[in-house]
Amino acid sequence: MAQVYRVGIIGCSPMAIGSSARARSGNRPAPAHSHVDGYRDDPRTEIVSVCDLDPAALDRYREFWGDGVATYSSSDEMLAREDLDLVSIVTPDNRHHQIFAAAADSGVQGILCEKPIATSLEDAQFIIDATHRTRVKTLINHSRRFDTRWRAPLADVASGAIGSIHHVIGMLGSPRAMLFRNGTHLVNTLLWFIQSEPIWVQAAFADADQHYGSGYHGDGGRNPDLEPAAVAIIGFADGSRAVFNANKQIPYTFEVNVYGSTGSLTMKSDAADWTLQAEGIGRVHRTTPAAIDSKPAISNVIDDLIEMVETDGDPIPGLVSARTSLAILLAITDSASSNGLRVFL
Repeated sequence: MAQVYRVGIIGCSPMAIGSSARARSGNRPAPAHSHVDGYRDDPRTEIVSVCDLDPAALDRYREFWGDGVATYSSSDEMLAREDLDLVSIVTPDNRHHQIFAAAADSGVQGILCEKPIATSLEDAQFIIDATHRTRVKTLINHSRRFDTRWRAPLADVASGAIGSIHHVIGMLGSPRAMLFRNGTHLVNTLLWFIQSEPIWVQAAFADADQHYGSGYHGDGGRNPDLEPAAVAIIGFADGSRAVFNANKQIPYTFEVNVYGSTGSLTMKSDAADWTLQAEGIGRVHRTTPAAIDSKPAISNVIDDLIEMVETDGDPIPGLVSARTSLAILLAITDSASSNGLRVFL
């Protein structure tokens, strides 16, 4: 009989516990999105405990999902009392590292931590060191990396579908186009398409954020006014360039344009648009719609975490990529607060 992994969730934000509409629906038509959704949809996992400092958040969990799990206001108490196999960390961004270390030291087999990995490079390294020390399997939930709609086009690009990659442009829009909380998704996706070491960053804040300053000054991701929007150019060791655009004044947008030596790709959530240079024919356009029934990213990340646990996979490359994404975000603040000076990583 296959093992059933005992799961604890630390932090009961909407990203952790999902929507009441999905919880209350008998046939649950809404797509899985939250950590609870993903674990409840996976027969190999059982949620046995949840934790939040706010009693109202625990009340929301019970309202949405019932009373079948133990609830805690202290993550230390939960980790000490529950015999957990997997832990999800869905706390404010600036609190990941301390809770991560406690979970790793408690002896769990796997940890799924929300993005960004941390809000300082020291805290990110703290998580990497804890992973080395305890050998716990770890994934950071940069969700596009686990989204079937993005994985397939990436595989095509990696196999040379549009030649060698020279330029990538990413656009993030919405009132929550916050540099750290959601900008980390875009930066990490840019790094996914350009397989080269980032070397330098030049950036400018949005006009409303001109006085933000260097470093992280947010509240863990709650208030979008406490994180800036920005535009940046990222230079890579192979000479390629990436452009990062985050704008709070436009509707929700997450789009990446990839330009190679023989064609280009425009990636959106619902389709991949290709333009290929065919010899003797000229430019050829084709669109690959995203599959409506694509497996949700949260389900894929749980799959990957369990596979990493069961096959003794190496979590460090993913953590290093997450730390590199954070280094770029911090360099954006350094450059933008210095009138666009080039900052070397």
